[in-house]
Amino acid sequence: MPTALPTVRANHYSHFLTAERTLSPLSAPEVQVYCTSAEPWGKAGGYGIQGKASMFIQRIAGSYSGVMGLPVFETAQLLKAHGLLTQPVAVQE
Repeated sequence: MPTALPTVRANHYSHFLTAERTLSPLSAPEVQVYCTSAEPWGKAGGYGIQGKASMFIQRIAGSYSGVMGLPVFETAQLLKAHGLLTQPVAVQE
């Protein structure tokens, strides 16, 4: 599924990326149990990669954080490339 990074309008920077997910085949009972949980509702694609559906995900090719919502690494690289992120990012312990 494609993910679009934020666009900075002043100079119009943008970037496009994809992340492929491979899910295991699900039996009808697995689908029914999953769908009766609250998990799939209100989520793009009907699953949250960090939730119960993670037990069905065999493989991810691309940005894990992009699948969750914001592709953090790619966003930081885009900002750095255009001089918009010049300070090291503080990491909290």
